Amino acid sequence: MQPETAAKVKYGVWERDIMQCDDRRFKAMVRGDVTALRMALSDHLTYTHTSGVHDTKAQFLGSLTLGQLSYKSIIPEARSVHVYGGTGIVTGTARMEITARGQDARFRIRYLAVYVQAQARWQLVAWQSTRVPDASAESPEDSGTPPTPEYLGPSRRARG
Repeated sequence: MQPETAAKVKYGVWERDIMQCDDRRFKAMVRGDVTALRMALSDHLTYTHTSGVHDTKAQFLGSLTLGQLSYKSIIPEARSVHVYGGTGIVTGTARMEITARGQDARFRIRYLAVYVQAQARWQLVAWQSTRVPDASAESPEDSGTPPTPEYLGPSRRARG
């Protein structure tokens, strides 16, 4: 097998493995399985919620353990994974149903998940997500349409 072909095969296997890790992590979050999450998350985790709140691994697991946060459902929609060396990058969208500090919420997110190989397995080392507006409230940014000056608002309009 040519070196280029071997690398493509290895990366293809890793891409599949990373996607399976993403699925298992989502399922563990919905089950509230802190033991499984402890294994799936890197000790160096940086977890940024859609609200902009940043958690470490200990803070994220603590919020689940204390019941401050629970995931009712996570339904991935579109995802892709790319491997760069020993790092896997997942980008995607998902539908979320959560309870945070006693308040139920349903929304769609766009996310970036970064996985690294550690302790002979893939672990999530970084998560960044943002809410995606409903299709009925789609902004020009989400539709691919260039923003108009009205959309940009007075502070971002071209001067002169």
